[in-house]
Amino acid sequence: MKYKKIFKWELFSGISVILIISFVFFNFFVYGFFLNLLDKELNNRLQLISDELQSNIDDIVFTFTSAEKYSKLYEKYLNILENTKKRWAVDTVLLNLRWQNCISTIPEYKYFSPDFLSININNITYFENGIPVKEYIRPFKKNNIIKGYIYMKMKGNILRQFISIKKNQYLIFLIIFIFALIISFVFSYLFTKRIDNTITIMEKISRGENKTITVTWFDEFSYLQEQINKMVLNLKELQEQRTKEIQLVAMGLAHEIKNPIAAIYNLIEIIQKKPDDNKNIERLNNIKQEIMRLNSITDKFIHFAKEDNLIKEKVQLKSFFKFISEQFDINVIYKNINESQIIEIDTILMERAFKNLIKNSYEAGAKNIDIIIEKNEKFLSICLIDDAKLIPDDIKDKIFIPFFTTKQTGMGIGLAITKNIIEKHNGKIEYKSLENKNRFEIIIPIEKIFINEEIT
Repeated sequence: MKYKKIFKWELFSGISVILIISFVFFNFFVYGFFLNLLDKELNNRLQLISDELQSNIDDIVFTFTSAEKYSKLYEKYLNILENTKKRWAVDTVLLNLRWQNCISTIPEYKYFSPDFLSININNITYFENGIPVKEYIRPFKKNNIIKGYIYMKMKGNILRQFISIKKNQYLIFLIIFIFALIISFVFSYLFTKRIDNTITIMEKISRGENKTITVTWFDEFSYLQEQINKMVLNLKELQEQRTKEIQLVAMGLAHEIKNPIAAIYNLIEIIQKKPDDNKNIERLNNIKQEIMRLNSITDKFIHFAKEDNLIKEKVQLKSFFKFISEQFDINVIYKNINESQIIEIDTILMERAFKNLIKNSYEAGAKNIDIIIEKNEKFLSICLIDDAKLIPDDIKDKIFIPFFTTKQTGMGIGLAITKNIIEKHNGKIEYKSLENKNRFEIIIPIEKIFINEEIT
């Protein structure tokens, strides 16, 4: 699958959406706050105007009909409303209890629909064809008795602040949108720049170049970069170690094969020089034995390299190690573990592994061998301790390498087979010298080997 470098744009898009949504909600909050503040100020102003009207007019005005339209009294109160309009730019309508127009500065005004009073609101602000409109109404009382209603309406330039707020809202939204895009792009660029650099270095490393990632920060991603550097270094060391092991295996195998081949070559030369010699039959038998020896070497090598599948079965610890201890007369010691603990292993392979270890100890001159089995919270530890001559420091790291041996006889494959079997059981084996004794420790995770049941 061909990957595309689109994470920067995915991150850019995500951050942009989050910032825009956040800023838009904040913008609406601020817009609503100032709008409510301005609306409250207008309500206070209209209340003061209505208070002034209430003190300047009498309740008789709420009895006017169209018949009184040309009377001097009607003209008096209309002048009061007109002066209020000139002073405050507010149209006023005086309504009787039946919501009929008694006197008004709005010529076309005939009837008022008090719908917004039904939800206990005495004012309303809205836009009509893009023009802000403010309506306000309050009852006219005389001796705490409602005689009628004072309705006021503001429209147009007097509310230009509302228009300004609405226009500014669009401008602010545009600024927010551009600002969010810039912030998102800068952040995504700075963040993904390190990712791009890391990918570039890793691509060079995968091509075999000796590169490391430069860590420039101290966040989680920097920690990841540092761990990648450590992983690459460990892999490099492991590769070098494997290369050395392969070289030793090749040298050991070549050494094992070289001896029988040299013997076969020498015997054939003798036979060619002395074709009638009576010892040629014996020499041919020797050639046959050397060929069989070569076959044995190649069979052992193939067997070692072959990937055998584990055939696990359940067995008690004491049953498994009792058979081994009786065969080789060794001591088995249990610490912090029940001897009847059930384990699941390939008994044939695991038996071969321990026999190889024990045989190796005896061949090295051991007189006493102990196996100590101990359990901690996460691991099962099996230590084989012998009193043979300590393995020198310069070769102790090579003893598990196939075909490495310091003995006059043997191929040096026993400990390598043991290591292979232990690793197949998800464990590991290590050699240490402690208190002038050799110590081979096998460690296997408990969850990989323990079975929580009993065998009857």
